[in-house]
Amino acid sequence: MAETFINTVLVRITTSSPEYKIASLIASRLASEDQTKTFIVLNTVNGELSIRGILTNYVIAKLSNKYKIGGHPAFGGGKIPLDKINEFVRDVRSLRL
Repeated sequence: MAETFINTVLVRITTSSPEYKIASLIASRLASEDQTKTFIVLNTVNGELSIRGILTNYVIAKLSNKYKIGGHPAFGGGKIPLDKINEFVRDVRSLRL
């Protein structure tokens, strides 16, 4: 499922097994196709999070006080507790990016 905002796309993926860690690959591929957007890819099965794009640092700055996320310019990531997935999605929506 993908939600597009002004400059950001939130993509929620569901893998068949929690061992599959592919959020980073998906975020990187999407970001290479559209460099005008920031992609936030969240695996709802294992909580894996990957953020790619020009607003990565902004997203990290706004959400790192509440979630265990980090990174460097244009590349971020972390792990969202499974019981906080819906709350994280609401928080991303509230950024209005």
